[in-house]
Amino acid sequence: MKYSSLLLALLLLGSIVGAFWVQNLAVSVKDAAGLPIPDAQVQVQYQKLAKGELDGYASGFTDEKGAFSIKLTNQMQSDEITNYTVSVNTFFWEGETKPMSAVSGREASNSVVFTYPLPLASYIVKVVDVKNKPVHGATVTLSSPIFATRLTDAGGSALFRMPSNTQISGTVSLEADAAQFDSSSARLVGGAFEIPVALSSDFSSLQPAVSRTLDFQILDYRRQPISGLAISISPPNPARIVKTDSSGRIRLLNIPYNALNISFTYNNYSYSQQISPIPSEPLVVELHALLKISNIRMQNTDTGCSQIFVKVSDERESAQNSVYASYDGEAVPKNFETVGIGQYVVAICSPNDANVTITASNQFETATAEVFVKGIAVVNIINTTELEIGATIDAPVEEDASRLLIVLQVLFLTVLLAAIFIFRGPIVYAIRCISQYVRNIFGKKDGPVS
Repeated sequence: MKYSSLLLALLLLGSIVGAFWVQNLAVSVKDAAGLPIPDAQVQVQYQKLAKGELDGYASGFTDEKGAFSIKLTNQMQSDEITNYTVSVNTFFWEGETKPMSAVSGREASNSVVFTYPLPLASYIVKVVDVKNKPVHGATVTLSSPIFATRLTDAGGSALFRMPSNTQISGTVSLEADAAQFDSSSARLVGGAFEIPVALSSDFSSLQPAVSRTLDFQILDYRRQPISGLAISISPPNPARIVKTDSSGRIRLLNIPYNALNISFTYNNYSYSQQISPIPSEPLVVELHALLKISNIRMQNTDTGCSQIFVKVSDERESAQNSVYASYDGEAVPKNFETVGIGQYVVAICSPNDANVTITASNQFETATAEVFVKGIAVVNIINTTELEIGATIDAPVEEDASRLLIVLQVLFLTVLLAAIFIFRGPIVYAIRCISQYVRNIFGKKDGPVS
């Protein structure tokens, strides 16, 4: 009985120490008539890693069913923040923010519904070919008042929902054929505004296109999201321009192409990358640091000082670089001098070994490197030199956290039980010895004095 109580207490203690919460969140956005609102932006702010702070952020857009889902994980202890907020907005609605609450110490599901106070109108882009037959799989790209894409269904229709009297315009494309449209040609059919668009080719024998989704995030060289960055995406031709949200993300739905070219300019430098094939998982694009500290070397001088030589470079011609040094928290009396194009040298005179911090900066970035001055020993610095692109693994990592907690608890209990079983003889013997010793101490009577 005592052993069972001890094991139960240890199990509860382990659960509290490693506790966190996981929330499977489902968001639904509807209008006053209960119909879905697609392309609404959803933003979630929650606690993830930092103690006592809402440092987690996630965002995305509702699909054609007005739905958005995400998995949130808080990895702090159970006495930390379990509340979080969910916000929605559209180009015609400032939206609202709702507080939510997770269940501490375990995984749970939650859902929230946002309702626009008025009914929305349906705008249907109806696409036909040269034979007046519905075109299935054509890409309908809305360029005003927002950017959104759809693929036409088997009836050649693509549906957008927004307030009545909204002026919309865009492009319909399929293979090499394309046509422009706007709401000036809309006609009211069955309670919906139908916009007819005719392509000049015969697509009766064309196989339907495969729909893809691209979800990617752009981070700077410090792994911080870049918001409001204008991204040029092609095809189609001409390229479309989409801006990143506050988390540095862009999400494109219903993509009929096998590959996309993205290009943008950040901090006066132009980047470009081809994404091929378009992956099913989210992508993260990390920008490398253009300002680099390299070719660090040292040599001793006759005065007992060490000279540190470095090279500072930046791929941008307009960059105005400067470089500084400090050691063990103190400023170097005489700082770096220029000894060539991008080449700098500084003298470190210290009676003791010193950690030297080298800082390069310009109007765009800051870079640092550290060297340990001891004789001519030097730590080489490795610089990233290419634009990196790879799959994000946020969701799998968050799932592994709950599994890891269970595995650690089971492992701890297994080891504890095994130790008790293996050493049960010595443990029983030690308890008996202690009991006999206590009886001898307290059970001994004082005899007569002779």
